[in-house]
Amino acid sequence: MDVFSLNNSLLAQYTGFARSFTRIRSSEILEKVTDLYAGRRFWPEPIIQLNPHYEGGGSVQSLVGPKGLIDDCAQIFRDSRAAAGASDKTLKLRRHQEQAIGLALDGKSFVVTTGTGSGKSLCFFIPIVDAVVKAKRAGEDARTRAVIIYPMNALANSQLEELKKFLADQNHAVPVTFARYTGQQNSEEREQIKNNPPDILLTNFMMLELLMTRQSDLDRRVVENCSGLRFIVLDELHTYRGRHGADVAMLMRRLRARAGDPRHPPICIGTSATMASEGGEEDRNQVVADVASRLFGTNIGRDAIVTETLRRATDPDQSADRGLSRLSDAVVSAASGTPYYGKSNGEIARDDLAIWVETRLGPREVDQKPQRARSLSLKTAAVLLSSESGEAVETCELALKNALLAFSLPEKLRGHSGGSDEPLFAFKLHQFISGAGRLYTTLDPSGSRSVTFDGQIFDPENPTKRLYSAYFCRRCGQENHPVTLVDDNGAKSFEKREIDDVPLNDDEEAEGIVERWGFLMPEPVDGEFTFHGRDEDYPEAWLEETKSGELRLKATYRKTRAELVSVLPDGTCGNDGQRAWFMPGKFKFCPACGEHHSDSTRDINRLAALGAEGRSSATTIIIAAILRWMNDTENSIPATRRKLLAFTDNRQDAALQAGHFNDFLFVTLLRGAILAAVSQAGDEGLQEDEVGKAIQRMLGFVVSNVSRRTEWLVEPDLRGAKLLAVEKVIRESLTHRFWIEQRRGWRYTNPNLEQLGLIEARYISLDDLAHDDKEFETYPLLRAASALERQAALRVLLDVMRKGLAVECDALDRLKIESLASRMRSAIKAPWILDEERFLAAPVFMPKPPTRREMSPKDEELILRGSPTSTIGRQFRSMTFGGRRATGKQITEIVEGLLKAAGRYGLATQVVSPVGGDGWRLVPSSITFALSANQAPDRDNPFFRGLYAHIATLLADGGEAIFGFEGREHTAQVEGDLREIREARFRYGIDDRQLLIDQAERLKELREDSRFLPTLFCSPTMELGVDISAMNVVYMRNVPPTPANYAQRGGRAGRSGQAALIVTYCAAQSPHDQYFFERPSAMVDGVVLPPSIDLKNHELVESHLHAEWLAASGAALSASIADNLDMTVSGKPLLPHHWNRVSADEAKSAGAKRVAAVLSAVADDFGATPPEWFVGVDANTNRVVAAAPQRLADTFDRWRDLWAAAERQVEDAAHTLKRLFDLTAGTPCRRNTASGWKHPDKAFATGGRGPRLRFLRVPVSGNGRVPAWL
Repeated sequence: MDVFSLNNSLLAQYTGFARSFTRIRSSEILEKVTDLYAGRRFWPEPIIQLNPHYEGGGSVQSLVGPKGLIDDCAQIFRDSRAAAGASDKTLKLRRHQEQAIGLALDGKSFVVTTGTGSGKSLCFFIPIVDAVVKAKRAGEDARTRAVIIYPMNALANSQLEELKKFLADQNHAVPVTFARYTGQQNSEEREQIKNNPPDILLTNFMMLELLMTRQSDLDRRVVENCSGLRFIVLDELHTYRGRHGADVAMLMRRLRARAGDPRHPPICIGTSATMASEGGEEDRNQVVADVASRLFGTNIGRDAIVTETLRRATDPDQSADRGLSRLSDAVVSAASGTPYYGKSNGEIARDDLAIWVETRLGPREVDQKPQRARSLSLKTAAVLLSSESGEAVETCELALKNALLAFSLPEKLRGHSGGSDEPLFAFKLHQFISGAGRLYTTLDPSGSRSVTFDGQIFDPENPTKRLYSAYFCRRCGQENHPVTLVDDNGAKSFEKREIDDVPLNDDEEAEGIVERWGFLMPEPVDGEFTFHGRDEDYPEAWLEETKSGELRLKATYRKTRAELVSVLPDGTCGNDGQRAWFMPGKFKFCPACGEHHSDSTRDINRLAALGAEGRSSATTIIIAAILRWMNDTENSIPATRRKLLAFTDNRQDAALQAGHFNDFLFVTLLRGAILAAVSQAGDEGLQEDEVGKAIQRMLGFVVSNVSRRTEWLVEPDLRGAKLLAVEKVIRESLTHRFWIEQRRGWRYTNPNLEQLGLIEARYISLDDLAHDDKEFETYPLLRAASALERQAALRVLLDVMRKGLAVECDALDRLKIESLASRMRSAIKAPWILDEERFLAAPVFMPKPPTRREMSPKDEELILRGSPTSTIGRQFRSMTFGGRRATGKQITEIVEGLLKAAGRYGLATQVVSPVGGDGWRLVPSSITFALSANQAPDRDNPFFRGLYAHIATLLADGGEAIFGFEGREHTAQVEGDLREIREARFRYGIDDRQLLIDQAERLKELREDSRFLPTLFCSPTMELGVDISAMNVVYMRNVPPTPANYAQRGGRAGRSGQAALIVTYCAAQSPHDQYFFERPSAMVDGVVLPPSIDLKNHELVESHLHAEWLAASGAALSASIADNLDMTVSGKPLLPHHWNRVSADEAKSAGAKRVAAVLSAVADDFGATPPEWFVGVDANTNRVVAAAPQRLADTFDRWRDLWAAAERQVEDAAHTLKRLFDLTAGTPCRRNTASGWKHPDKAFATGGRGPRLRFLRVPVSGNGRVPAWL
């Protein structure tokens, strides 16, 4: 796969999208913005990262021996890819795996810090299995010998599957058992773990905490089964940092004290990403050792840190540092073609350019050991190659692209006869993309303004000048700056503000300083600007006539009158400054073009920032661009490899993004089909009764198109009358959707065909009606109006009715739509079905509607208002009739006159309004739809114009367009069987397709398709269950929290050994995203900062000591808070049997032993500088144990307060209801409402605002129950 071509394609499409929404009037600003875009400010050069080659070690068989592994391991850890006649079919280990196993065999704790995909799990699985088998052969009792703790369930799930590969089918005498205990198991599975302790237990840190604290029989038995624990494994230990890390460190000490054997302490094993530090390898290892020692509570030396050992793929005797005599020739040859095709890996390994690539972009020698090199951008690498080869940078860049693509292909795909499946070396291309965000300019005169994307207070090139954020009028592109005008005793200056940062009071005054907020508009210097601040320059709707007949601003608008100011570059007002207009308050009017706003939308929606796209829109466009490239006929990618994983940091966003993506694809396909249908209709246009058939034909949703049936039919094998009936249903549905498309697009980032100027509606005989003077004789203003004025008014009226869906047609009839939706439900696939709860029906246009006070919200949906204050009324106020403007009463007469004339000409028809009175609807047969003869206001949106035109062409030519594109979320919120189905759809191998066939009935129930699924939107906790061996693209919706997370997610691509593309979107307003956008190598290199873990915090340590004391007491608290308290006694104390249990001498004695053991382990970490609260193990133990019973009782105080407040609210409500009933019915009010408050579940359920248990510092869940682990 040519990842460079793919990357260029998606960047071109994203660039077109990102620049499609913001108009810029100022040629000066536009020129500078264009230059900034051309400089790839928001999509810098991609970063190249070579996949490492790991030094090999021995096989599992080679480690079997008296002091090594037991022979059973050779039977368990087999290589499924080994040749049939091979003498050694066991796994071939890497050097670091062999070193780790050796440390474990010596009984030493250790940490493995190697890259993603390096096989870290085998470093602990093999020695654990070895120890388990040896113990069982020695006749030891059944128990859990290893606990592996993961930071998230997905890792545990993934590792469970990995264990199954080796341990599921065990044919040897001593089977090794394993189980997962993460909270996902049902009661039967938990009982099985309790009664038959697994040799290996996979869990997470939270579940381990619950097991060690709760006192149910199940929990006690599971922990008791771990007695004499031999292994404690912390996977991804670099993720444990801060308070969270300290909690895990305390948990490790508690586990070792509770389950470990002092005579044979458990071996502690950790896996970690590389940690950043100064110095050489020994210094880096020491940092990891210190972190691991602090977490485990045992000494781990730097000699117990296992690092990766890399090897060269090219000739190890040559390197770029030693000089390459034939480098220039190799560069020229690679740039001119593909000299590497047909060659073996061994031949290419001696090529100078291959050697240069590996030694400059791959491992570098550090302390005589290969270490991963820092990643470089493509441009930086080309410049470096140019300096060392003497060839031009452009030549070097082309040579690098060609060479890397050839190196990443398997030998046999390069055309080498008898070649292997192995490439010379694969690579990843990392592309970071940023949203444009905001633009900032100075207030210099036009022609000398500074323009930047970097938000600062002052211009870095001239600190005396202030920078102001610029937002642009969506209609004309005039720049406006949100500001606060500060008047300090007559000295005025402008300070920038956030666009939606609005003070509570319009004007703020303190000690002579008056602040007013609003917008500052520099006065344009072009001749088209005609605003002078006169009353007549404002919108007609803002004006009123005085008694003398003069126009003036209405009182409600006088506060927003624009003020002419002269402002200097430092923001102060002065005579020699730039002329500008200050508009107080919200942005309601653009002096440059006259656009005005009367709704309550936010200013950020009225004005456009430089980048209008959000994270969801950008993600949808990028992923669609990737899939379009993959499915292009020029790119010969196997169908089931045209896929990608998309990551987001929470599961809600995954579902949101999947919906956004699918909706975009559906709308794009529908609009493309509409455009194709209208185009084929030619100059005559498309009639209303032809619309459904024409769109259906373009989509291929007809009986004759057998191959397209899977796109829209639930049962593609339908025959005969049933098939014809369903064909009619989809046609009616498409007709309905066509009319819905008449509405103006409400999303700025997805304009419809009419807004883009691609199609237009034409009204039959409109010109004849406008010239028919007799039709308007009884309406003075219309009689006086010219034919052109009447024509314009008629078009406004008919457009408002059409876009408001006031059309008399079956496709918008409410009852018929309901029937249509019902018929579609079982026959038509999503997204082509209609949502019965969200469909739109035709309202009635009413010139004289009831007042809004007389209407309910539901009734309001039934009408379209045509009163003088409505949308059409405001438009008519801005028009002239015979050179005169209409008053409110005259507008009603105009609307009435136009409607009656349109009715007589068959353009409209009078109907009875469902809310009473007369109404009107358009006659659909009077409208034709054709390609637009004129450009629309949104004509400068080339992206969507090109997109819809491209889809229309593909459909007209019978192409597949974007059929088959689909995205689904893959998160913990998705049901287990549905997740399994989606994983099968994503993999789509032979077994997967069979599974989907077997699950056909379940698929119908879930309304899930059985086709190949090209996109999964994953939360980071769920993606690990997906087989990613055949995937070469990963997308990240946001920058992951740490470089280790990035490496883990990015590592899902390119596992098959070929080139991979990793795309990361960085939101403009996210500080985290922007930090790493400016420093992409810091994220790509996968190096994390050492976590900070402080164990001297008194509250932290005490909370864990309390947990140990509570576990030792044996008090089995109920999951319901109220069941632990005596609700019949004032103060609601602990129930007597609980109090007696925790305050008994036995509890004190047992608790003291547990507390002292843990405290002793913590004290070892204090060293010579213990915290002030620590006065000795015995003293602190006695203090904790003595106070513990009362501390436990006090834990429920917060809940008691909330309960008391709830009771008071119930009583107050009961009294209020009683008074109301006494006043109305004279009947007593019974306190039935109080009966539902015996438990606080309902009071706590809303919002999940349960109290925090001070005793154990964990939250009480929102349903009023104590945590399940108490």
